[in-house]
Amino acid sequence: MYRITIFLIAAVMFSSCDPYSKEEYLERYKRFIDEVSENYKTYSSEQWEYANERYARFNNEWYEKFKNQFTLEEKLKITGYQLKYNGLRAASEIGVFYDEHLKDDMEELRTKVKYYVDNRMEDDLKKFLEEVKKTSKTLYEELKKVVEEIKKEAKNSSN
Repeated sequence: MYRITIFLIAAVMFSSCDPYSKEEYLERYKRFIDEVSENYKTYSSEQWEYANERYARFNNEWYEKFKNQFTLEEKLKITGYQLKYNGLRAASEIGVFYDEHLKDDMEELRTKVKYYVDNRMEDDLKKFLEEVKKTSKTLYEELKKVVEEIKKEAKNSSN
């Protein structure tokens, strides 16, 4: 509950005032990206919703306010922030998707593979090797016949 209260207070404080300079904008954007970087793995859907709103303000409303003042270096820094944020958001979404849809299946597969390795793999490998030996012998005999036929044909054609 304490964390939610702090989060709500920060939300109200953040949304109540716009940055007054490009320097403040850049500093606040950096702090925002640092905060997301530190906490994205534990964000709830509500926290992501709020972060997305903040991100939109940085890249639309507030960016527009200062866009004519940015140097090329600052524009590149902002692009880096955008890439990092979108990467973190994607990583979080992939983690949620894994937890919701794949985690149980992967655990079941892991259990089955372990059971197979512990209980059946050795017998299957023995059977496989026996089949390889049989096939090798058969292949050897067939190749031997082919070589003998080639030798006969070569001998007959040279006569």
